[in-house]
Amino acid sequence: MGNLRERTISCAPCLIDLALGAGSLLGAWWLASVGILPVSKDIPALSAYLKAMPLALAVLLFLALFLRLYRPRRAGSYGWLVIDVLKVNLQAALILLALSFYYRGFSYSRVIVTAFLALNTGSMFLHHFARMAWERHRYERGIGTRSCLIVGVGELARRLADRIEAHPWTGLSIAGFIDPSGESSSAEPTRVATERVLGKFEDVDAIVKVRQIEEVLVAVPMQALGVLPEIDATLSRSNIGLRWIPDLLALQNLSSEISDLEGLHLINLRGVRTHGYAGALKRALDLVGATAMLIALSPVMAYIALKIRVHHGKPVIFRQERMGLDGRVFQMLKFRTMPNDAEVVTGPVWATENDPRVTGFGATLRRLSLDELPQLWNVIRGEMSLVGPRPERPVFIEKFRYTVPSYMLRHRMKAGLTGWAQIHGWRGDTSLEKRIQCDLYYARNWSIWLDLKILLLTPFRGWGKERNAY
Repeated sequence: MGNLRERTISCAPCLIDLALGAGSLLGAWWLASVGILPVSKDIPALSAYLKAMPLALAVLLFLALFLRLYRPRRAGSYGWLVIDVLKVNLQAALILLALSFYYRGFSYSRVIVTAFLALNTGSMFLHHFARMAWERHRYERGIGTRSCLIVGVGELARRLADRIEAHPWTGLSIAGFIDPSGESSSAEPTRVATERVLGKFEDVDAIVKVRQIEEVLVAVPMQALGVLPEIDATLSRSNIGLRWIPDLLALQNLSSEISDLEGLHLINLRGVRTHGYAGALKRALDLVGATAMLIALSPVMAYIALKIRVHHGKPVIFRQERMGLDGRVFQMLKFRTMPNDAEVVTGPVWATENDPRVTGFGATLRRLSLDELPQLWNVIRGEMSLVGPRPERPVFIEKFRYTVPSYMLRHRMKAGLTGWAQIHGWRGDTSLEKRIQCDLYYARNWSIWLDLKILLLTPFRGWGKERNAY
């Protein structure tokens, strides 16, 4: 009885769409017959359109089924519904147009056909919006929900449960959790209420039967993914859905992209966004921006160079090895703010507050970040970008790469004159962890608009505003 009811419910949207399609075609013909639609020739006979109606409805129904328009939308959005309805009707228009070239028995009005598809698109929108809203209303009242079991008891499982319980319209009802601890998976700290844990991995089969589980959600850390094929094998004898929730908490520092190698899908866990067209656009911004800034700031740079030359001698420009894109070392340029022998005694060290090695004029340049201006030439040469993670000295990187998790990922982007960390105040002798978080955020979310935002904010929150620029 339950299966018959489900089939009846699933067939109803198809029948409604067919009725709406027929009504749309009749409505389009009526609009033409009463003169609302501007048909240039005589009003076409209704019988001709009635003959074509079965074919038009069959095409629409086939596309709706093929594009899975009637699938449950527990986790979908209204935006995707709009796209799906448009796909069905636009592809139907192309198919019907192509078929019309092979039929010469009657010349169908393009105005009526266009009006038919427009009316059908609008009516399908209203129908499926109402259907989706009705489904979600039923789920929120606990009607027709699917009982699910979450495999996992850690942070990822807790976040998944919080999302499901905060959004009842997903149509999922959590029966409980399974602790996957065992030989196939490493233990993880429990983040869910103990009373909600129904058992361990070996109890899955029995729990699924007793609790009448309809869906199993696997939410375990990456090191415990060995449990996934075992659960799949256990559930293979039943008609229970199985879904895996990727451990995005572990992947949050990675920028992934999917590529194809002769039919084999590859997931690049260290992909970058600044390649191809995007990389060319970023490079164009660097060239135009750095050139314009060099021209505009040339009087200021000339004054700084002259003052350093007169009061502190040669050289005016200080060159220092820094590591940039893909770990390549380059000579970064700065106005000299210390004596030439500043590190003879101390060796490579970071500048500190009230550093006695910094000259008086040099302290002013550092405080206003004017010592960084020669790096505009590094940008033009392609060694740096206007925006990106600040480049570090190789001697320090050799230490950080082993002590700071994910530190080297920042070198998947070209080093920058300013960056996300700089406009948030993480520069100089500040939290290295916070700086890395900012750099990784920038790498994961890069866009040309983010670069422009950082450049616009730099004069107000970057250069000359850092408390730790010394």
